[in-house]
Amino acid sequence: MENSLSTTDKSYKLIVDLKHSSHYFVGGTVTPDGKYIVSGVLNNKLILWDIEHCALVKTFKVQSVVLSITITPDSKYIITKIIGGMILWDLKSGEKIRTLKVASIFYLAITADGKQIVTGNHEGTIVVWDIESGVKIRTFKENGMQISFISITVDGKYIVFKDKDDLVVVLLDIQSGAKIRTLKGHSCFTLTADGKNIVAGAYDGAIQLLNIERGVTIQSFEGNSSHAILLTITVDGKHMVSASEAGTLKLWDIHSGDEIHTFQKQSSEIISLVITTDEKYIISRDKDGTLKLWDMQSGDEIHTFDGYSCHEISLATTAEGKDVVIGGHMGVIKLWDVESGREMVQFVAFEDDEWIASTPDGYYNCSSGAYKYFSFVDDSQGLEIVVDRSHDIYEKKKGV
Repeated sequence: MENSLSTTDKSYKLIVDLKHSSHYFVGGTVTPDGKYIVSGVLNNKLILWDIEHCALVKTFKVQSVVLSITITPDSKYIITKIIGGMILWDLKSGEKIRTLKVASIFYLAITADGKQIVTGNHEGTIVVWDIESGVKIRTFKENGMQISFISITVDGKYIVFKDKDDLVVVLLDIQSGAKIRTLKGHSCFTLTADGKNIVAGAYDGAIQLLNIERGVTIQSFEGNSSHAILLTITVDGKHMVSASEAGTLKLWDIHSGDEIHTFQKQSSEIISLVITTDEKYIISRDKDGTLKLWDMQSGDEIHTFDGYSCHEISLATTAEGKDVVIGGHMGVIKLWDVESGREMVQFVAFEDDEWIASTPDGYYNCSSGAYKYFSFVDDSQGLEIVVDRSHDIYEKKKGV
């Protein structure tokens, strides 16, 4: 970072006033290339943060409340879900490319090649869109269905969605819209990395691994006292992690169906699960916003990411190859190092478009008008120092 306390001033602690931060937050989504974070904030804006340089790069004027953020696999486009549709943005230029109208409450997914978007809404309408042109390629109607989640197999051949009320998971052919398979009584699902199989959790607690094309049950997983609400599979396809309504995490052997171990129960229902890229750790977030890191091999809790209640989390690999956890809440984004649990940097966007990025050891980078929002406290004397650009205890530095 370009600004910091002098290295001789170890007693000073940087304090950021968060009263004027942009309290509405959505996203904290990292681009697939690991270079940027995209978040939505108050005043209907998108913010693009540069991870390496710890700086706000660009602000997008959305002119509508941002409900969710999706980034195409090539890191070329940002898709913001808004009330009544979605907006496609060019990530580098910040230009709005087009708005696509979608009726009712809807969910979206992007094909692995980044060329198509599939949307499904509460009226049972599924649309396949061409990203470059914005043209509707195909439209399918599933009468009586309220689609509450939608996904696409990695080969782009099948659409998989879940009905909101009837707990039905449906597989459709993406070309014809023909119904390939219907799984009744299932509360959640996930797809294997090769796109050939689906793991579905039933409301009675049973979990099944099925082949998509043949509809054959390959493996059954038993031992859940309550139904699974989240499922995720390691990239190598060898293990599955399930989270139950009761807040219990379990690790399973995909091939044998055996339960490897049960992790210590979290205090409330788990609502997010991610597995690190090296497949050593699981990161969970519960309803209270608590983040925990678990060792997959031993089942032990490694640490809790302290001092922060997150609305959203994601896992990313930075351009330098480091695994980081991104958590967002009330206009603030934090990055933690996965293995150590150490907070690396905090990004704060303020209501007047000013911003600051800071590290726990006092390094910071900020916009020209952000000095009014932070100060330094001398812990040894209890004195607060209001920061201005000419203060003589500061010097320019490079690097975090």
